[in-house]
Amino acid sequence: MTKPSYDKPASEGYVFDSVSQASDAILQGVQKMFDQHDKRFDQQDKKLDKIIKGLEVLRRDNQDLRKDMVTRVEFERLKDRVDQYHPVN
Repeated sequence: MTKPSYDKPASEGYVFDSVSQASDAILQGVQKMFDQHDKRFDQQDKKLDKIIKGLEVLRRDNQDLRKDMVTRVEFERLKDRVDQYHPVN
């Protein structure tokens, strides 16, 4: 194996090819990194969608329960009526 000679200036084609190969390698690495991030973001989006759907179900259930419940005032009135006919003591 011969050692490269650093006495002569590199040809323009050699420099262009070297820089082109290096930039292609960097771009491929960056593209791979973006692809991995896209995959992770897609997974996170799916998880977030499931969580949001679950929260929507809980919110609707909560609204339905609130519709069925009596207010505190209504409860007190009913309690007074019951206590009137069936005292605790």
